[in-house]
Amino acid sequence: MESVQFYFYLIILIGCGILTAYIHKKNGYSLLGGFLWGFFFNVIGVVIVLTELTKEEQKEADKGHLSMKQWLAIFLGIGIGLIALFFILAH
Repeated sequence: MESVQFYFYLIILIGCGILTAYIHKKNGYSLLGGFLWGFFFNVIGVVIVLTELTKEEQKEADKGHLSMKQWLAIFLGIGIGLIALFFILAH
């Protein structure tokens, strides 16, 4: 009985993954990214992908703002700097 539940749940995961992959690709993003949203986050992933902006709309909204990679570099730089400062002061 447990194996039937496992396969049923696996079918639901794959179904959500395929649905989100289709929607994600239609919005101009990658198939794999969309599949992973649906597979790992199920219905929440479907809702997120349904409400996201298309790639063109996102580019227009991001004009004049820092990209996600730039924010990541800033936060990593600050974090590494703080860790280095901690070790310098602790020594």
